[in-house]
Amino acid sequence: MSIPADEWKPYLSGLLLHSETPLDAATVAAIKTACETLIEEISEKQDVPRTFVPVTPAAGAVDGLTWSTLHYEELRSPPWYTGEAVRDRLNHILVIAAWDRYVVLNFSDNAMRNQIVRRIKTAQDAPLSDLRMLSNDEMNRCLVADKVRTLWLSGTHRQSAVKADGKTLSGLELESAIDPLGDQSYYFSSIRSTVPAPNVGTEDTHAIIGTSPRNSRFWIGPTPEWNEYLQRTRALLTHVAARHADTTPVPSVLPMLAQQGGQLSDIAAPYDISLIVPEAQFPEAVPDGDQSWLQLFADTVQFELLPDADDHSFIARILWQDGQLGQLKLSFSQETDAPVKLATEVIDWQEGGDAELLQQLCRNQDLLTIYFDTGHTFSRGALYQTAFRDPKFNRWQWIDLDGFDLTREKPTTVNENDNAAFDPTRIGADDDDSLFGFVARFWPHVAAREPASGWLICDDGSMESADFIHLDETGGNRTLSLIHVKGSGSDAEGRQISVSDYEIVVGQSVKNLRHLDQGILHQKLASYDGDALSDTVWHNGNRQADRSGFLDALANFGSNYDVKVYIFQPRIRQTYWSALRNNIANGNDDSANARRLKQLDTLLQGAAVDCFGLGAELIVVSDAA
Repeated sequence: MSIPADEWKPYLSGLLLHSETPLDAATVAAIKTACETLIEEISEKQDVPRTFVPVTPAAGAVDGLTWSTLHYEELRSPPWYTGEAVRDRLNHILVIAAWDRYVVLNFSDNAMRNQIVRRIKTAQDAPLSDLRMLSNDEMNRCLVADKVRTLWLSGTHRQSAVKADGKTLSGLELESAIDPLGDQSYYFSSIRSTVPAPNVGTEDTHAIIGTSPRNSRFWIGPTPEWNEYLQRTRALLTHVAARHADTTPVPSVLPMLAQQGGQLSDIAAPYDISLIVPEAQFPEAVPDGDQSWLQLFADTVQFELLPDADDHSFIARILWQDGQLGQLKLSFSQETDAPVKLATEVIDWQEGGDAELLQQLCRNQDLLTIYFDTGHTFSRGALYQTAFRDPKFNRWQWIDLDGFDLTREKPTTVNENDNAAFDPTRIGADDDDSLFGFVARFWPHVAAREPASGWLICDDGSMESADFIHLDETGGNRTLSLIHVKGSGSDAEGRQISVSDYEIVVGQSVKNLRHLDQGILHQKLASYDGDALSDTVWHNGNRQADRSGFLDALANFGSNYDVKVYIFQPRIRQTYWSALRNNIANGNDDSANARRLKQLDTLLQGAAVDCFGLGAELIVVSDAA
């Protein structure tokens, strides 16, 4: 049975390809033959019968547009059925339409399209080897414009409970709806915008076109009949040809978002690596699914880049539990017209225990984020550049930490397995030189280092509300404080800014803003019964036997109180911060350290905005040295 082509009404979409030479009818016919051969090979490999159905006419030309068609039937079992008696009969089409040097392959079968795209990318023989997908920049130039209607966003930032990995936005003009601070770590994977392309859409002057630039794909919408499909396809290709030929630089429609891409030669000076282990990942690693030690690893592991690190290959020492876990060599490479890739090689690694699992975590590219002084970030296997805004964060509290270990977050004791484990009984003891001990002995009088006052409770652990919660009723002004503590990755006198040292603790502080509600906090803290943290409570510096006094004070705290969120991370020294601020004020803002400070400002200012929205003040406590 022959199917008349003029009874078709395809959805206007497809894969957009470019040829170095003009495409004539013979070349289009050869492309069709090559696709037909690939479909047969794929069908045999998948053991899925596909039968080609004649089309009348099978090819033609209209107003300079050359086209050809394929129609095939596919027989396969329904996805819910394992037997042989039932088969679904599916009909699919492929329309090949070419104008000048541009061709659209429009598949109704998305799975087959993806298979053929992979074959085109690796094709060695003409005509498929003569075709190439348009690059990300070329697709943006040709088919992305302002008046953005829909955005599909993916994040370049580390996974966080307080920031989505991806999100979809829709509206009339999303350029104005993007949050310059909150959304700058996202890039768009797909976009629909209003493009000034006459006769392509249902309007005479413009069309709303969706595109996935990285995949050289576009979609517009249904067409009512065959001739209109051909005319609109021709109009699209003439528009693409005109925009592609215009080499005038085109600014990004959404410059506030992270931009994907870049050459290997663009990146230089890697300065930091961070790793995040999502909760409940690798549950088989610990008996009964207990994630406490694994989360402790993610919170405390440090990556130290060796001083002789070059731009594209460097060694990272991995430090954990006051010792070296191992060393990794990380090497970046890039083939012509291909994305930047990362390879990891183990240089040395300690043996025994959970060494294999920890090595797997540290080499997992889905968990690694690598920062470069050039402003680039390698995240989830791809390279991005984020144009960070420059809001200044000035709510710092500088304190004297002499006599305390800036790198030791909490007191530990070696357990029966020779591992250093958190020991809540030692918090605030005379020999406790950890940051936890500093809080227990002096809060809220940390600047003067006077004895502690008010109620203080430690809530460190899984699903914590904060490392410490403090109730202050002095002077008749009630204040509820959530205190988040994080040890510095270095205590060296010449230590510089490390954004990754702040990322985790800032994320925790934002995630736990819900506990600013007195009732939620009381319910959460009252749930402890016989836990190791049940007696980590102090009143005016004196340790209490249980939580009852704190809970009574919280229950009677009333509803009229000030709220403060503290981040206690001593990585930055006051003298270093002040000197860097002065350099930036004098116009010396292009150094690596200045860029890091701007990146940190953006991170902290975003968290401050979240706190402000709930009536809280964000304060960062650091080293007055």
